Amino acid sequence: MRFLFSYLLGLSFNQPNISLCSSWSPNASTIVGENSLSQQYTAIFVNTQNTIYAASQDNDQILIWNNKSPIPTRNISVNLSNPGSLFVTNNEDIYVDNGFSNNRVDKLSYNATISERVTGVNGSCTGLFIDSNQSLYCSLMKSHRVVKHELEGTAKMWTSVAGTGCPGPVPNALDHPHGIYVDIDFSLYVADTYNNRIQRFAFDKSDGSTVAGFGSSIHFLLNRPTGIVLDADNYLFIVDSHNHRIVRSTQDGFRCIAGCSSTPGSNPSQLRYPYSLAFDKSGNILVTDMQNRRIQLFRLTSNPRGKSIYYVRLDIRSRTRSFLTDAILFERRLFVLSCSKENRK
Repeated sequence: MRFLFSYLLGLSFNQPNISLCSSWSPNASTIVGENSLSQQYTAIFVNTQNTIYAASQDNDQILIWNNKSPIPTRNISVNLSNPGSLFVTNNEDIYVDNGFSNNRVDKLSYNATISERVTGVNGSCTGLFIDSNQSLYCSLMKSHRVVKHELEGTAKMWTSVAGTGCPGPVPNALDHPHGIYVDIDFSLYVADTYNNRIQRFAFDKSDGSTVAGFGSSIHFLLNRPTGIVLDADNYLFIVDSHNHRIVRSTQDGFRCIAGCSSTPGSNPSQLRYPYSLAFDKSGNILVTDMQNRRIQLFRLTSNPRGKSIYYVRLDIRSRTRSFLTDAILFERRLFVLSCSKENRK
């Protein structure tokens, strides 16, 4: 398995090389959420050393775990108010939403006892991201926009990069955006929550294209998506919050990889209004299972080196057992994603 992409690009987070034939355990392990640590976690960030950062709205704090230890190694409470998002840099600076009551984005250090105000903001940032040019992005749910702030240089004002400020389903509008992601080409991906879609805004373009959900070229319905990340091949991994599941894109469609009953619950195979997700350096997926007040880990169980796939029309009479298959819905037809045994290594 190759997970060198994040290191080569100097990323602070994990962007693994995931085969289209990969699979994850349907039953998650609860790594956070027992006893006093049962809290309503919103954002999660996992760095390239597998240090986990999570924002808790219950106690207005950031919790940090090293190497999936069940006990936090740090608990940072420095005048935060309902933190909804965070982003951690390579030098372990923690940028955190502090907009609910305090109307700002703050910067914390690992050993923080006080916070540093980065910039003012008009409301909560339901998503935060820092690109390779040191630009800070904030999704403003109530303003239906994504804005950008230069952390370096003289320009210190927010500039709007997506959305008009009015809710709507047209290409240049957003409706209650949440999670955001910026790729190496500076294209912006937005979980456009109330429009039930994922929008992609090419650099310096005001009109977005729908890459998943309502209005996309592939028929695959989302219900209040709140989180979006990309793997090394720019395939999407989406928190489909009100369908209580995690889905991913493939070459020709989408398939579910966690919470696939779409029924809310607290069993290991279920989620209840998940909010955000992150990869660890092994390709495991960590999810803030918000209404279950826990953080779940779905372990990567198969990641074939070969990425060759093909699609075949499903034949219910077939009894062939020579393929590992997953059914997907594409243009209202049922297909099978097939990974031959020789690719499973």
